[in-house]
Amino acid sequence: MIRHVVFFEFKDGVSQEDIEEMEAALKALPDAIDTIEAYTVGPDIGLSESAVDFAVVADFATPEGYLAYRSHPAHVAAVESFVNPIVARISRIQFEVN
Repeated sequence: MIRHVVFFEFKDGVSQEDIEEMEAALKALPDAIDTIEAYTVGPDIGLSESAVDFAVVADFATPEGYLAYRSHPAHVAAVESFVNPIVARISRIQFEVN
């Protein structure tokens, strides 16, 4: 299994409405992309000062499943329309889960 983890840091002045729209767009992806095995997204809940603003955790059965997700039109559209306009910094990693 491949786990994909993404951390977002928002641009200054991003509204709660913008964050909620991005979250809704991301939460819709499992219905559009059948290679997603598990998918969790959400904003930081404020328990640590050093935390990032938002995270995505997604699981895929194979590396090819992840690659299909990454290039899927629904994913590309969500990133271009909702993520890129409000995110200043993105960190991501993919690793194997045994």
